[in-house]
Amino acid sequence: MDYYSYEGFTTTPFKVAVTREMIADYARSIEETESLFFNYKEAINKGYADIPAPPCMPMIFWQYIKVPWMNGGDSFIHKYQSINYSEPVMAGQTYTCMITLKSVKSKRSFLILDNELVGENERGKVIFTSNSTLIGEMKK
Repeated sequence: MDYYSYEGFTTTPFKVAVTREMIADYARSIEETESLFFNYKEAINKGYADIPAPPCMPMIFWQYIKVPWMNGGDSFIHKYQSINYSEPVMAGQTYTCMITLKSVKSKRSFLILDNELVGENERGKVIFTSNSTLIGEMKK
């Protein structure tokens, strides 16, 4: 696959409706023990509008869209990720997301893809920006 041809490409917007069950499932999958991610009353008592998501949860939003530059069958691993929030991702909210392939680089025999996932709330406010760097072996 010619990854360079996708550099700068952004996916079509896709929606992710976050539920309490989704947050609890994700929290259990990462072996999170903080009760805040499972208990509505505790979340309300701590000042949240609903149950907040664990910090890295937006990374699973990739599963809700086919990312064109990731459909070539090549294998990649995460080298780096960061997520910046303007407010927590929350149960009961629907986020409109887009993923952009910010840059494609080659280093020795590896291909490095820098991606950005942006999520907006229903009013169009950016709630999170997630940057991830994927690395994979270049095919010859």
